Amino acid sequence: MRYFDLHCDTLYEMYEKRCGFYENGLHISLDKQHFEAYSQIMAIWTKNTLSDNEAYDRYNDIFKYINETELRGARFCKSSSDYFGGVHPTRLFLAVEGANLLGNDILRIDKLYNDGVRFLTLVWKGVSCIGGAWDTDDGLSEFGRNVVKRCSELGIVVDLSHASHKMISECFSLSDKYGTKLIATHSNSASVCAHGRNLTDAEALEIARRGGLVGINLCPAHLTMGADCNIIDVCNHIKHFLDVGLSDALCIGSDFDGVSRLPNGVTGIGDVWKIKEELVGRGLDEGILDMIFCGNAEIFVRNNL
Repeated sequence: MRYFDLHCDTLYEMYEKRCGFYENGLHISLDKQHFEAYSQIMAIWTKNTLSDNEAYDRYNDIFKYINETELRGARFCKSSSDYFGGVHPTRLFLAVEGANLLGNDILRIDKLYNDGVRFLTLVWKGVSCIGGAWDTDDGLSEFGRNVVKRCSELGIVVDLSHASHKMISECFSLSDKYGTKLIATHSNSASVCAHGRNLTDAEALEIARRGGLVGINLCPAHLTMGADCNIIDVCNHIKHFLDVGLSDALCIGSDFDGVSRLPNGVTGIGDVWKIKEELVGRGLDEGILDMIFCGNAEIFVRNNL
């Protein structure tokens, strides 16, 4: 099985616990994955309780820690040529989750890009210098609009996960104007689970129409309104998005190491195969599943990075 995951917070947890990538007790460690090939977008979370400048300093500390940590065969990529030209079995991309660390300083985006950041989640919660997250009715601030424009110029993919519905709509308009590449790395279906973090069908389809991706996350609160959550709930979101026409855009964005608990039956990356096995049992085509678990993301990388 080949696996490409659009989102995790493992780098932040590695920094907090001062551990490495190979064996660490987290949701993701290289000793737990047994894929034929494994790729991961790894986000540095800015932590919303920090001030903008504190978050920026924390990012730099984590980035420094990453570069001093042995990755044991994994490789960070900055482009599609890096990704497809290497021989490393584990290929990584760097992301930032929470653009408030920019602190109204547009030049900081260039620093992130030079560091290798290729995906930027605009917001996380509440209102920031970028604009409003999913729990608000606010859209992009003037600075937020400039951030999206600069990401377009540099080639940083804008991540709409955590954004308010108004912000998502405004990003669609800016994408028309600037050619911004849009993605939702870890967002589920609002039709299946009516959580404010989830995407409407119209939003998901619009992301897909623009060549973007939608990654299903494994946060129980985003999967079901019920008390219990299991792999079937994950599959319900995948099946729904397939039914509405997202077969070419659908991926997994687990949010491993970014959630306090996981669906029953999943303890980390070593259990991802169970999701695919359940979908096979439902009669889903193996070719479509290969695209969801890896192929769609690789096509996006080839076309956009």
